[in-house]
Amino acid sequence: MGVEIGDIAPDFTLVDENGEKVTLSELRGRNAVLVFYPLDFSPVCTKELKDISAVADRYQAYGAEVYGISVDSRWCHAAFKRDELQALASKAGLSNARVRQHRPWARLSLVAPV
Repeated sequence: MGVEIGDIAPDFTLVDENGEKVTLSELRGRNAVLVFYPLDFSPVCTKELKDISAVADRYQAYGAEVYGISVDSRWCHAAFKRDELQALASKAGLSNARVRQHRPWARLSLVAPV
């Protein structure tokens, strides 16, 4: 059974990289962008998420939260996010904390199957 354009998506619960549960029905009534991608650390997926994070201010202007969803574990998501933040920090000559403060990438939640 597929989901058609305009259908209400079936409810699901996933966990983010910090182990916090994210339930789709709890996002109803809010602007949420769900980005489905195959794998952390793959070149195409990494570029896609970086491109999305580069325009995060546009999503935020509409009050939207962005959630990246893949089959990877929450531990893999945490490592992926950490490594990408470190890469951004070293390129910019900034600490991770400073990058988290100013880079939209830090604001993406990555969620995985429970």
